Amino acid sequence: MDVSIYDQVKLLVENIFDVMELGEPELVRQMGLLTKKMNVSPKAIEIIASDEELVKRRLSRHLDAKERLSTLIKKRKSSG
Repeated sequence: MDVSIYDQVKLLVENIFDVMELGEPELVRQMGLLTKKMNVSPKAIEIIASDEELVKRRLSRHLDAKERLSTLIKKRKSSG
């Protein structure tokens, strides 16, 4: 199945909180890799969210951390 650049960017944005934990340089790097085929290279990305939204997202990420870690471990084991 071929995944479009749009789908990849959308997935990256939907999972933006994971990227935010790594910092803006990692977000810029990942966006750059996705957009390289289109001859587009982001230099900076501004992320804006209300404090209330950030608290909700952080709490959500904290509550499902065990499940996400288990999933990552399973994927890593299955891929070697």
